[in-house]
Amino acid sequence: MGHRDREKIGEVVGSRGQPCLIVAADAGAERAIDLGLKPDIIIGDMDSVCPETLASCREAGIPTQVVPCEKDETDSQLALEYCLSKGINDLVFVGAFGGRLDHVLANIIMIAGYMGEERIARAELVGEDGELLILRGPQPLQPLRGRKGQLVSLIPLSSRVTGVNLEGVKWPLREHSLTWGQTLGVSNVMQGDAGWISLRSGVLLVFYPSFSSDEP
Repeated sequence: MGHRDREKIGEVVGSRGQPCLIVAADAGAERAIDLGLKPDIIIGDMDSVCPETLASCREAGIPTQVVPCEKDETDSQLALEYCLSKGINDLVFVGAFGGRLDHVLANIIMIAGYMGEERIARAELVGEDGELLILRGPQPLQPLRGRKGQLVSLIPLSSRVTGVNLEGVKWPLREHSLTWGQTLGVSNVMQGDAGWISLRSGVLLVFYPSFSSDEP
C-alpha cells in the first residue's frame, strides 16, 4: 500500500468519526496498525498475520480469538459476527479489495445476506481501488465522496430496490426502481466533488473508485 493510498484510506475511515469498535481479521491487524488504529480484538486462524505483529499486539494487551484453519466461516465473517454480537450494525471494512476475487465476492454477498435478514443497515468496503457502499432501505440521503468526472455505479443486490434517488451525477434518478440483473445504474458520472443517494427499500451496492495509487 503506497503512502498516497494510506492517506486516502485514512481520510475515509476518519470521516466516519471515532470507531466504537475495531476488529482485526487475521492480517487485518497489520492494516489497522499501518493506519494508526489499535485493534480492540484480533480474530482469525492467524495464518496470514505476521508472527512478530501478533506477538507485539499480545504484548500490548490486545486480546485474540484464535480459530482452526479448517472451519466453515471466513475470518471476515467471524469478525462480522463479533461486531453484531456487540450490537454494531453500521460497519466499515478496510482493505476489502486485496487478495482473492472469490473473497471479495463472498464478502459482498455475505453482507447482502445479513442485510436481507435486517441485521446490518449500512456497510462500507474501503480499499486501494475505491469504495463499495452497501445500503439497506429505507435510507435517508447518504453522501458520496468523489471528484468531478469520476464514475459511480449502482448495482441491486436484492430482487428489487425501490425509491432510489441519486443526485450530483450526469444522469440523476428520482424515485427510481432497480431490479436484480439490471445494468441501468452502471457507469454514471459525478458532476462535482460530492453526490447524494437515498432509497426506500431493498439492498443496493454503490461503487465509486474514489482514488488511485497513481493519482497526483
